[in-house]
Amino acid sequence: MSDTKDTTHTPPAPAAEDFDLQAFWIQHGKNATRVVIAIIILLGAWGYYQWNQTKKATDSAKAFAAAKTADDFRKVATEWAGTPASALARLQLAAALRDEGKYDDAIAELRKFTSENPKHELSVGALNSLGLTFESAGKLDDALSTFQQVSTSHKTSPYAEPALIAQARILKTKDKPEDAMKILTALSQDYPGSMWMFEAMRLRRDLTQIITEKTPPPSAETPAISVEAAPAPSTPPPVPVTPEAAPAPTPAPEATPAATPANSKAPEPAAAPKETKSKKTKPEGDAKPQKKDKK
Repeated sequence: MSDTKDTTHTPPAPAAEDFDLQAFWIQHGKNATRVVIAIIILLGAWGYYQWNQTKKATDSAKAFAAAKTADDFRKVATEWAGTPASALARLQLAAALRDEGKYDDAIAELRKFTSENPKHELSVGALNSLGLTFESAGKLDDALSTFQQVSTSHKTSPYAEPALIAQARILKTKDKPEDAMKILTALSQDYPGSMWMFEAMRLRRDLTQIITEKTPPPSAETPAISVEAAPAPSTPPPVPVTPEAAPAPTPAPEATPAATPANSKAPEPAAAPKETKSKKTKPEGDAKPQKKDKK
């Protein structure tokens, strides 16, 4: 058996043809044109959108700056919805309503804003404004709970510290000075360098005075500590003063006898007086008439 060789040969692969741009354009030109036009339209639309947003933001900011009354802020919030100026206008609208004494309208506006924009950068400010409106309306319990929500859920917010001050202020109004003191202590511990520390010190001073005045005096059953008065200094008994004896009179100097001349005689001594017999005196009643001596 002889070996047979396979004489069949595989034809070589055709060589790749060079890219023919003209043929490609004839075949795909329409689709390429559509793509290019679409890109141009998208770029134009994006540019117009950016220009329009910039213009809208500028015009709305001008309208917000010119607003003065509640109606002005309401108009800005409605006509420029979706802009930063619109959000600011809604908060200013609530503040204007609060200043006018329309507390219910202000509360409704703020609640609407916080519910529709929970993640908005101004939502914490709106919540703090809602607490202030509750406080102005005399709804202290609602105000207290709102400020507690601000201080606990948004501790890193710039509204956390004033929310704690507001809680202490409301508790003081509710005649709960001890609870207010705890809030101020938490403020000094959590925010030692707070810019609200001066206000906290003022509140603490007022609360201390209130607590001192509320402290009851000691009851009658508790013996009061009597402080004995110091004894008055004893005065020594008076020393009897003995009158000094009057000084003896100084004797008068004796008269010196005058010198007598040598020839003169010395004076004779005076005769001694004769002794007289003392007569016994009788009482007048017993006296008898004396008899005359007979010569």
